Amino acid sequence: MRQIRIAWALIVFCPLVSGCSGVSAPQVDIAGAWLSAVSDEGFVIDFAVNLANPNNRPLQLSEMRYTVTAADGGAVYHGRRSAEATLSAAGRKTILIPAVVLFDETGANQVPSAMTYSIRGELWYLAPGALAETLFDAGVQKPSVSFGGEGTIHFEGKTAAGN
Repeated sequence: MRQIRIAWALIVFCPLVSGCSGVSAPQVDIAGAWLSAVSDEGFVIDFAVNLANPNNRPLQLSEMRYTVTAADGGAVYHGRRSAEATLSAAGRKTILIPAVVLFDETGANQVPSAMTYSIRGELWYLAPGALAETLFDAGVQKPSVSFGGEGTIHFEGKTAAGN
């Protein structure tokens, strides 16, 4: 019964408090991907992620979780990144997120000449305002936005460790 009263209070009170409504989610776009490192054990692909805040108030970013899958079903990477950044009002920012591909998991011993990938993820953010922060910290309201993209990376001869 107490939870029902709390829920009703939030439904009635939330629209009256700044930060509880009227906040648009940040825009998230995958801008590109490239090979950033090669070792005897595997390779790393870095993804550039463009973030944009459509609001006239800053947005605090909390956490990003993502999955990278190869089109052939071979390489799969699950990543988690603490965003711990603030997008300024109407601001833009580019962040890099890595995906580690281990040769043991792909059955190969070198970087392929090309890889078609899919990346899917979710970014959690904190809406402005004291009440929104309290609700976020309590796990009651954790706004998020999904993102994704596909593409093909051509590794251009970087097929062995040290190249």
